[in-house]
Amino acid sequence: MRESERKRRSGKNRLVLAMDSQALNAAQVCKRLYYLTKAEKLVRIGSKRAYEIGTMVHDIMHRVTRAKLNRRIFTQAQLLEIGYKVIRRAHLRGLLDEDALVFHTVKYTQYVSWFQNQERYYKPLGNEVRFSKLLYEDMDVIFAYEGRIDLVLRIEPAGINAWADYKTQGRDYSIYTNRNQFLGYSWAIDTNIGFIIYYGLQKEKSDPFRLEPISHPSGLIEQWKQDTIRTYRDVLARIPFGEDAFERNRSACDSGKFGNCPFIPICDNSWVAPPVQEGIRRNFFKESDWTPWK
Repeated sequence: MRESERKRRSGKNRLVLAMDSQALNAAQVCKRLYYLTKAEKLVRIGSKRAYEIGTMVHDIMHRVTRAKLNRRIFTQAQLLEIGYKVIRRAHLRGLLDEDALVFHTVKYTQYVSWFQNQERYYKPLGNEVRFSKLLYEDMDVIFAYEGRIDLVLRIEPAGINAWADYKTQGRDYSIYTNRNQFLGYSWAIDTNIGFIIYYGLQKEKSDPFRLEPISHPSGLIEQWKQDTIRTYRDVLARIPFGEDAFERNRSACDSGKFGNCPFIPICDNSWVAPPVQEGIRRNFFKESDWTPWK
């Protein structure tokens, strides 16, 4: 059925709601968190050093993969130089001191040697692959799920497509493999297989790198899809009623992996006079509309 015919039969334009895994997580953890990040588009001013280091490592991985996709054949020395340039720039920007410069240079050298043994089993197909895929539609709504996949690859010689996600680690732990992010990747590219590429940042560790395979049964992916549709419906039902419809979940305020929720100053001072609330927003937060397409 054509879109114009759908609109005519329903008697109105359909509502469109798009989310990525960050928005979906926020909507499921705390409705007010979703509102502050997606409606007001707020982020806390100032970034954590661990986040900046992770961004640097991701930048190296993406640059290396992009180079391989463009030319395919590189010597080890050429691959090393791609990463070294990123590390040197981070040092010049003040992110890395002299000791950290040496540490990350050695760490990346070790990674290149380790990863070349893994590459025998797959062929890279895409780097930072952005997607927006129809999750659900009816006469009234259109739900789209969006994201950006670090690496899309083909497993050889089976010829099976899969996804991979880079994760830096300052300590050993295993990430929950059925999180929204990973199930959404499997659903998006219609596969049951993915990989987490762990890049360990530990100073004393003999095997800092790890490739963890993930298998998502079709039934689990379908369950994720239906759960996600319900979350979309819940958010859509609240939007017409404004901010007050997005209640706080205080049990989630201090349950994050990286400490307390950054929006506690807003939520804990929501009862004070509006000028004070505005001052908190202006002094500690800024607007930043992150999307998978940036």
